[in-house]
Amino acid sequence: MKCYVILITVIALGISGCVANQGIAPSSEDELRREIKELRASVEASNTKLASLENEKRDIEDQKISLMLLKKELAKNIEAVKELKKSAYEIKEPADLKVVKLEEKATGGADNAGKRPAVSKKASPEKKKTATPVRVISKKKPPARASSAASAASLKSLKALKALTTEELYDKGLKLYNAENYSSARAAFTLLIEKSPKHKLADNALYWVAETYYAHTRYLKAVEVFNDVAKRYPDGNKTPDSLLKIGYSYLELENSVEAQKAFERLIELYPETQAADRARDRLIKKPFN
Repeated sequence: MKCYVILITVIALGISGCVANQGIAPSSEDELRREIKELRASVEASNTKLASLENEKRDIEDQKISLMLLKKELAKNIEAVKELKKSAYEIKEPADLKVVKLEEKATGGADNAGKRPAVSKKASPEKKKTATPVRVISKKKPPARASSAASAASLKSLKALKALTTEELYDKGLKLYNAENYSSARAAFTLLIEKSPKHKLADNALYWVAETYYAHTRYLKAVEVFNDVAKRYPDGNKTPDSLLKIGYSYLELENSVEAQKAFERLIELYPETQAADRARDRLIKKPFN
């Protein structure tokens, strides 16, 4: 594009030289210069629009990839759920569990109530039989083991995540997020950051961690992590979106002052981004008092 502008400039200078040599009126020369200036402005505007379209195209491609991966994993997730259901079993009361009433055992039954047991006169104190303590069995069911099965499944899932590469962890996290399994998605993205903090996907992973908190309506925590994205990765591709979501989070918290600050900060630092355009629209459509 720069070469194209230079070429236009050279042609313009050549035309200007020819105009000067041929004695064309100054007004015509000014007209040519004006047209060249307009062409330059048109080229710059086209370049800006092209960059914007490329960003939109890249976002659409990312969404398509996420949808394709989600579709492929849907069948696997269904099978995983079936396996979890098999691992959890219903606890049934043992067939031989009986309730024994202490009063009946000690007195010999309801029919003998109020009667004293006969004692042989010949029986010596040493040979008297002492009453055997009766163990009362509670009818309360034993604690269910479904929670232990779920914990085992969670540990198994964590081990499976640790076996994935950085790129696979990122893809897995996106699939879980799109499936609205925000806690598991957060675990995958957090593991990626711990495993590869300097990887090119680390800033994106941290952004999606914040998005999981936003999805769980934990807006203060979301603001904290979105701010962390902006501080740690000021040149990252997710930083403008993080500043935008900080504004949205404060709006959810009904803090219009901080929301306005977030939007204005975004427009100041990243004026040419789509996120800045959304912030401008928000400020124009619903200006703050």
